[in-house]
Amino acid sequence: MAKNSLNAVNQTNDRAVAEENAFLRNEVQNLQREIARLRRLADHDPLCPVLNRRAFHRELDREIARAERYSRTLSILFIDLDDFKKLNDTEGHDAGDRALISIAKSLQSMVRKTDIVGRLGGDEFGVILIETDTNHSIFRVDMLEEHLRIAAGGKIRASIGAASWNKGQTS
Repeated sequence: MAKNSLNAVNQTNDRAVAEENAFLRNEVQNLQREIARLRRLADHDPLCPVLNRRAFHRELDREIARAERYSRTLSILFIDLDDFKKLNDTEGHDAGDRALISIAKSLQSMVRKTDIVGRLGGDEFGVILIETDTNHSIFRVDMLEEHLRIAAGGKIRASIGAASWNKGQTS
């Protein structure tokens, strides 16, 4: 009889341990999903589908170090939307938000997957063009200006500045 009681206790304990393990596995999965969500929030702009300023600067530092180490070129575009305040004032902030989202998506679609796009503030964006020299970055500026004007429905123009990184420069 004692042996049967011991087996019953062991089976009950085994079930309890299995249930606890299943619960803990589920908790770990939930926590991993939450960590991934928080990482995304920490690095991405809350409105536009691009990196936020902090993440953009982190990636810029990383890409400058890589360009320096491997003697590669790097260009950076700074984009400021002209008359954006006027759009917000005349058509409302929802229209401004839609324009920002459209422009961010347009920038993402116009660059290579290896390039990096970020929203630096209100109506300012940055693009890191990996392994791109000055001549090619100027070509990209011309293309982007026209494409962004179209993406904003002709209501916004963009002023775009370009800078290139050369080995040996200091940041």
